[in-house]
Amino acid sequence: MALLDFNYYGASSNDNTAQMYWYVNYGQGIANGGTGNNVDTAGRGAVGAEVDASSLSNPIPTSPNDNVGTKARGYMFSQAPRNNDHKKSGGGMVIVNTGSGGANYPTNNADSTYGYSARAFLRLEQPTGAGNLENIGTNIGLMHKASIADTDEVYNGIASGDGANEHCDPMSGICSGYKVILSLQSTTGHDTQSGTPNPVGTNSAPRLIIVTNPVNDLDNGGTSEACTGTYAHNTWYHVRFDMYHSGGNDVLKVYTAPISGPGSAATEGIGSETWTEVGSMTVPGASDRFIAWNHTTHRHSGWFYTGVTNHSRTASSDGWDAYIERYQFLTKDLS
Repeated sequence: MALLDFNYYGASSNDNTAQMYWYVNYGQGIANGGTGNNVDTAGRGAVGAEVDASSLSNPIPTSPNDNVGTKARGYMFSQAPRNNDHKKSGGGMVIVNTGSGGANYPTNNADSTYGYSARAFLRLEQPTGAGNLENIGTNIGLMHKASIADTDEVYNGIASGDGANEHCDPMSGICSGYKVILSLQSTTGHDTQSGTPNPVGTNSAPRLIIVTNPVNDLDNGGTSEACTGTYAHNTWYHVRFDMYHSGGNDVLKVYTAPISGPGSAATEGIGSETWTEVGSMTVPGASDRFIAWNHTTHRHSGWFYTGVTNHSRTASSDGWDAYIERYQFLTKDLS
């Protein structure tokens, strides 16, 4: 899929909105962070920065058949300057636009006989100035039935207090809809690890988790399931997130494929990977987390990212960078 197959939304979570837009944009490759409350540049921040994949450790193999590519899309939170004394958060959502997802996208153009699948390579990078503060980190994940205000604009912003709790909340590390998250950030309590001194954040290993929340409420009543497997920093994971309807419920399935060797995209080609199921969740049709297929706003697929960093006089924790590459979106008639 190409750049203009998506719409881009930047989000902030702080009472200092101008500074948050600046952080959102600087961290994602916009020169000098853009300008103040400019919602257009906030959306442009969600495009991310082009990164040479070979510049990262443990790159995705491009041999034997050069099936993957040599670039990655990075959300570079570690590049935000240390110039104030409190936490800074930023993030955004990137959705498949209504003209690019096919005749059966978004979900209110389909019915519950269809299944959706999103696939991408995901990675979380450990910064050199990670520090040891708690509740600091970055999330990146895939989503279905996410909510965003419909607009013809390719780039837009979601300011704190402007419906952010219904769409994307960087401080809580989450977005709307059904999602699978490669997570290094406290996610509204779903993936909080116990321990001292850091329940979540720079001293934690990444988790791959499925999260659903009540419609239009990112802070209360959510449910999560941890996927099997062990996950690490500075490592690519090929993740697939499927959604389909069964018996009045929505079923969410998560799979991973090898990065190299037999069964990998590098060896077999995109579309011919060997997928292994690592997680599953059923969203009951009677629950407040269930999202109807004909919902007028909760109908989009794509990916999201959030990050929180802390720069203070006494301690510092740089943001963790997030990467995504080779996003795919597919629909299938399952009737």
